[in-house]
Amino acid sequence: ILLLNRQMPLITICGGPCTGKSTTAANIRDHFSSASRDVTLVSDQSLFEAGPSRDQLYSDVTAEKRFRSALKDHVTRILSDKHIVIFDALNYIKGVRYEIYCMVKSAKTTQVVLFIDCNLGKSLEFNSGCRHYSETTIRALYQRFETPNPTARWDSPLVAIRPGEEIPMELISECLFNKAPAPPNLSTQNPPRLSSDHLYDLDKITQSYVSSIMNSISASELGQTISLEGTSEVLILKRRLTMPELQRIRRHFLTFYKTHSIKDPSQIPSIFMQFVSNAML
Repeated sequence: ILLLNRQMPLITICGGPCTGKSTTAANIRDHFSSASRDVTLVSDQSLFEAGPSRDQLYSDVTAEKRFRSALKDHVTRILSDKHIVIFDALNYIKGVRYEIYCMVKSAKTTQVVLFIDCNLGKSLEFNSGCRHYSETTIRALYQRFETPNPTARWDSPLVAIRPGEEIPMELISECLFNKAPAPPNLSTQNPPRLSSDHLYDLDKITQSYVSSIMNSISASELGQTISLEGTSEVLILKRRLTMPELQRIRRHFLTFYKTHSIKDPSQIPSIFMQFVSNAML
């Protein structure tokens, strides 16, 4: 297998509670280790050992957010040219998977999402043997679960297996090592200088973007995606931005580009949406 000269890839494991995610993660680690590759496994289990119980965590929105943030920060720190990173957690919220996707893009590496496809009944059956969760918690997590979508960029490439099925290691390796990484967000790159002739038009354009996004926010529920005409970039509504917040983002966008240039004007809506997405992280 050809490994390109870049940071090592990320395997994000996603699935309901008690569906064999950690066993799958360990098997993937052992497979790559046996092939003399350095592998780092980041698992939510290590935090449960020293922290609250699963029932306590997933019934407390604030505690769960801190928990997810700690896991994501750990993964971010260890993405390097020395490891294949396996991220073993529920990863059941599409906004979380989008953040991981952005992190992978910034690292200029590749990812694959491995979805353990298991229904509620099987999950409850598996849990009866280990008692990691109460039935109430499992049912609540399945109600909140946002199934990965292979057409969404942040869930692609997507590999789905059922508990106990053989792990398709050749397919996973193909996705990780023989695919080009997605280009990093344009808003994190340094384009050439922007002439003053464009600033007036850019001001008017971004005002219209703010109005459009604000209207979409008012008509959308949390967790839904918001689009903008002229770009395929989408915004996952993780919280309701206010008009003052959007105006601050717009001013930041304009300030940054006063000394830069956009070679292709058609990129402007994509870059603006990336600024808004980054502000919500």
